[in-house]
Amino acid sequence: MKILLVNSLYYPNSTGGAEKSTQLLAEGLANRGFKVVVVCIHSYKDSIKYHNGVKIYYLYHRNVYFRFKKRNFLDNVLKPLNHLIDLYNPWIGKAFNNILNTEKPDIVHTNNIYGLSPIIWGKTKKIKIPLVHTLRDYQLICARGVMFKKHKLCKKQCLECKILTLTKKRLSKKINVVVGISNYVLKKHLEYGLFKDTKKVVIPNPLFSEPLSSPKTYVNKPLRFLYLGGVFRHKGFYFLMNTFSKLEKVNNNWELWVGGRGNYKESISKNIKFLGFVKPENIYPKVDVVIVPSLWNEPFGRIVIEANSHGLPVIGSNRGGIPEIIRHGETGFIFNADKEDDLLKYIKMFIDEPELVLKLSPNCLKYSENFKKEKILNAYIRLYKILLVKNA
Repeated sequence: MKILLVNSLYYPNSTGGAEKSTQLLAEGLANRGFKVVVVCIHSYKDSIKYHNGVKIYYLYHRNVYFRFKKRNFLDNVLKPLNHLIDLYNPWIGKAFNNILNTEKPDIVHTNNIYGLSPIIWGKTKKIKIPLVHTLRDYQLICARGVMFKKHKLCKKQCLECKILTLTKKRLSKKINVVVGISNYVLKKHLEYGLFKDTKKVVIPNPLFSEPLSSPKTYVNKPLRFLYLGGVFRHKGFYFLMNTFSKLEKVNNNWELWVGGRGNYKESISKNIKFLGFVKPENIYPKVDVVIVPSLWNEPFGRIVIEANSHGLPVIGSNRGGIPEIIRHGETGFIFNADKEDDLLKYIKMFIDEPELVLKLSPNCLKYSENFKKEKILNAYIRLYKILLVKNA
């Protein structure tokens, strides 16, 4: 079986979870003996390369500027034109059609398609190749991909997003199977009329590494909380800082370690340590509890299962797909982001009862096994095989 995977970016141009998840899937399939081809865009001329058994087509973006770079003044002026071309990019369509005719895949599996244009769905279905799409964010219904604007959740599509996602909605009917990485992200797209007559499946994101073999055996003094996400309002950074400012007035038996990009103010509190950009796997062994205070509707919340795989309980917001991957009271706690001081309640709980970390740690490790790479890979392979039988 030959699988053609599509994602906006691919190794070595990975910037986020979608690229890493696509790479894990591609290389996992190749290791299982499948023929795997990947199509992505970049800012140089067309090229073909091979990496870990995967054939990769790097297509020049064929638009007025490359979306995945820092924009200059001219790019900002041309932004509307860039969006219009991306609605139905004929130059990308022609290049993709040539790849389909050359590779003749059994299945095409698209992921993020920003910069590739939904025209690739039409080209695929025109030659009757089964088509799978995985929803990894909100780019099919939101031009920004986050549905968070002016420091608030978007309650509905704005006019700009309705226009810029119109062809995506229309062409979504070409998809045979749509996969949501959470129930939430899948239902959100259905609310806006996408994938009406499409088979629907939920397959979560995988862990990048295997879970630890043993739970935590000690708790730091003072108790160490960890936030990874950078200085971004939609990630809940300022919300979290405000919460800990209230805690400092009554209790100092804690530390908050903050990791990620952004401009930090070292003087916020002597209990808060700013790490800058760090590799999570190097920090998890040094902390006790992870906090995910997202104010936007995270499509999944990979940091939750990553923390669990290191035996760490998580306090997460009730936004997006996060509540789906926290077992309240067993692997962590879910707080109401709309309820004042609800997060503070759970932070105090761990400070007052630090042994709770050790109690929950074995549950976290056991639960994280549901997201091992092999399990997620097997779910996609079963999906491909069923789809091929139905389309035979």
